[in-house]
Amino acid sequence: GAATGWTDASVKAGHGYVYGVYPANSCGRGRGAWTDYVYTTPLAPPSASATRVSDNRNTVTWSLPHDGVSGGEWQTHTLVQVERSVDGGAWSRVWESKANLPGSGYVRSWADATTSADHSYRYRVRLGNPAGWSGYAATGTVANTPAAPAFSRIARTGTDSISATLSNASRTATGTQVERSSDGGKTWARIHTLTAKATSFTDS
Repeated sequence: GAATGWTDASVKAGHGYVYGVYPANSCGRGRGAWTDYVYTTPLAPPSASATRVSDNRNTVTWSLPHDGVSGGEWQTHTLVQVERSVDGGAWSRVWESKANLPGSGYVRSWADATTSADHSYRYRVRLGNPAGWSGYAATGTVANTPAAPAFSRIARTGTDSISATLSNASRTATGTQVERSSDGGKTWARIHTLTAKATSFTDS
């Protein structure tokens, strides 16, 4: 009987396919008909990175997958999506865009202008089309300026020693520096560099 369908089980992600169908018999092949392009799920971006510009701005960049056609610029994705994790928390979508913008070409970066001091940020990027979404490419963690500590107690503990207790609630601090002034604040000298979020120190 006449064939009315066929399943192609050899397709791969990150490609577009078009098919030609022709009637044939012992006399030869007749005029054919062509399908529209059918795209499979995009490949994930090979890499992504995040750069701190200021406490209020991070730049996220990513590379695009290469499918071996014309140097790899021909892409199968139509959308780009960026998700963000703040301070190691859950992921949430913060940006989505068409993948190919008129006059600009394929989108490879995005600026997050909603960041703030004393927070850390991580991003992940994926590509999409009507077939679905690719896997993710994740960035490293970008940390912003830590919050300042405050003295909760400072006391003389001997003839030549002082003990101080700090309130140090910073989310992003990896060290604590202590400076001292002996002239009423005109000049300062660093006397301690402490690891992590120190909550006390002694000057003796």
